[in-house]
Amino acid sequence: LLSYYYYYKNEDLDAVLKHAFAGLDVALDVFADSGAYSAFTRGEKIDAHAYVAWIKQYRHLFTAVAGPDVIGDPEASLKATEKMLGEVNGVPVLPAFHVGEDWKYLDHWRGKADYLAFGGMVPYARQFKLLAAWVHKAFSKVGPDTKVHGFGATNWKLLTRFPWYSVDSSSWTSGFRFACLRLFDEKRGQWGIISMRSPKEIISNARLLADYGLRGSEIRADGYDRDNLCRACVVSWQRAEAWLERWH
Repeated sequence: LLSYYYYYKNEDLDAVLKHAFAGLDVALDVFADSGAYSAFTRGEKIDAHAYVAWIKQYRHLFTAVAGPDVIGDPEASLKATEKMLGEVNGVPVLPAFHVGEDWKYLDHWRGKADYLAFGGMVPYARQFKLLAAWVHKAFSKVGPDTKVHGFGATNWKLLTRFPWYSVDSSSWTSGFRFACLRLFDEKRGQWGIISMRSPKEIISNARLLADYGLRGSEIRADGYDRDNLCRACVVSWQRAEAWLERWH
């Protein structure tokens, strides 16, 4: 997932991806997001016209793109998304429905969009029962044939309880950002959370680390190998994804 606002609006995206994946025989699966929530937290707004122009320029790279949200104004979001749908072709455009919005805005897209997004969930992460009830109602409204993306939705309870088609969040970076490594244990279907500052936790999780080709000496907070850590974090979420596909 790439954020237009957060970083990529001023980049040559063809060059960026060509450099990042040079020499790798992989099929790119790129989800473009406007970054409206990031802009909102900074007191700024996304220029919808500029965002749509950016999408048109690089749509040959994208698997899916998020509609141009106007945080706090669902009516404006609906109109901007409908306008974008009329201007962009060749790639799915996802309308977004957020926690706290009137349910009529989700009803509007039922039968019109086969891939949409639920957002605004991050502030409710610590109120799981409330959030799960909202997600349950939202899924029941769109029906089983609609693909759903969850913005910022990597809470493991949410992922196992509901059949998300795709999700995103920055939690995979917690190892090299907060010295707290999260590795998925396929044998238990659970996450191993390892403080990189705790020799005891590192030693007790030696088997799990070995499953990811890591040694305890390589993940100490005061001397870890960033490349190896990034690789392990990515592989961890790939394994979690495969496990969830089997689960659902």
